[in-house]
Amino acid sequence: MRSAALPRLPVWAVSCLNSLVVPVAGLVAVLGVAGPSLAETPCTYYAAPLEEDGGRVPEGQPYAVRFAIGTPDEPIPVSDFWNRKLVKPGTVLCLMDGEYRGKRSMIRPIPDQFAGESGARVVVRAVNDGRVWIDGEFQHSPLRLEGHHYWTVEGINLYNSRGPAVGISGHGQNGDKDQVPIRHVVLRRLVGWRDFLPFGTESEYDEAGGKNIHIFSIADASDVVVEDCAGFGWARKIFQNYRSKRVVFRRNWARWDGRYPYQGGNKFAFSCSYTAYDAICENLIATVGGSRDDAAQPADYAPGVHLIATDGVSVGMRWIEPGNRDPFDLRLRILGSLAYAPSDAVLTRVTGMLIGGNVYPSKGQKGVTISDSVAAIGNTEKPSATLQNCDDDPEEHPDGCSWLLMDDRAKAPLRVEATTLIAAAVPPTRIGKDWKLDDVIARPWERRGDIYRSANGGTPLCHRYVDGRETPLPLWPWPMQDRILEATQRSAWSTADVMGEISALFGEPPAECTAR
Repeated sequence: MRSAALPRLPVWAVSCLNSLVVPVAGLVAVLGVAGPSLAETPCTYYAAPLEEDGGRVPEGQPYAVRFAIGTPDEPIPVSDFWNRKLVKPGTVLCLMDGEYRGKRSMIRPIPDQFAGESGARVVVRAVNDGRVWIDGEFQHSPLRLEGHHYWTVEGINLYNSRGPAVGISGHGQNGDKDQVPIRHVVLRRLVGWRDFLPFGTESEYDEAGGKNIHIFSIADASDVVVEDCAGFGWARKIFQNYRSKRVVFRRNWARWDGRYPYQGGNKFAFSCSYTAYDAICENLIATVGGSRDDAAQPADYAPGVHLIATDGVSVGMRWIEPGNRDPFDLRLRILGSLAYAPSDAVLTRVTGMLIGGNVYPSKGQKGVTISDSVAAIGNTEKPSATLQNCDDDPEEHPDGCSWLLMDDRAKAPLRVEATTLIAAAVPPTRIGKDWKLDDVIARPWERRGDIYRSANGGTPLCHRYVDGRETPLPLWPWPMQDRILEATQRSAWSTADVMGEISALFGEPPAECTAR
């Protein structure tokens, strides 16, 4: 990392951390991550799958018998947690092992009710990490929070949704105008995906969930942390941050496997900022799959995807927009992240990193820092990184950026530092003149090895970031390695061995970057 960019933890903090032998969960708490770990949240109630789906909760008995007391011996259906008004600040619903199906087994509380409080969060978690499987069956949304402040959800697999597999949004009436953002939500150790559906008519697809499908969708929100999660499969976007403030994507893995041909708009593994401000995208891994044969898809299907990128800025959406600065000043940080497409990837037209698209409303973005990161694209003639000028229109803005409200060049710079950009394309990058470069390497795909060191001796992709600061904790091995492996094996898509693929392409992480 370059010291001039973003500060490391103070020396005293690093010294204290290095002198302690602390479990990872405890160390994360020291570093300021919201909420305790799975093992530190005792259960208030227990839920299990309905008996008709192989679970333990009877379905056809009278009301008084069917609705049990919520112990391990008498678990409740998931929906009883809110339907019976059991939710209070500080309550914890623990989901027992099994496969959950049907409307009563989805995590979809009544909108705009049952909020937690600071210091007394509402928690929904798996009893055993990764042993809960919630199947939306293309009819339901496995997890949907609308206006549920101070909630934590962790340790669960969610898939085959009608809308987003994980949907977090504000709630209100009259559309955008009266929307109230959802606040202080933590999503941790969740895996979401969507399997492939055979191509049919557009109306058939609409019945299966609509055109604009995402896996993790954060919208109309503030102060949300998405940590140690993974998403893949069939979607327009795997992770989206839309109309929100202070959203953190931390140590998440995304693989974009394709989309329906009717879906318009840009496609992303991570859409770090779409009319969103003060976001942090730290320690992300983004790649492409496409394990289905393109020949089986319609002739006009032309998949293309941006792996780590910004989407548009719609200045008319005012509720999150600061009144005293340029609305195009995103204050976005992309830190310690890897975007890559192997040379044998099926899907083409892949861009590793894209900041500022080439059409409205993506143009005009500023206030973006990329640091300690790598973009490596080996299967296409597209560059590994396309970093546009603030307003890349030489006829209307010959000097580059369009500074709308004030001359904020110093306050909202575009900068890349301690970053390696690798591509089969020539040239490997397209970087506008407004970007300030420091310790940036551009090289061909054949020289893709040793991505863990920069030209000036920095160590990208080596340490964990927390809230925008580099910590002494090693990044590797990938914390969700086993969960991702199991989920992809269970899905209709190809198996993902995160550590195996990265090590084969770029070499194994050095010892200083690996936990012992």
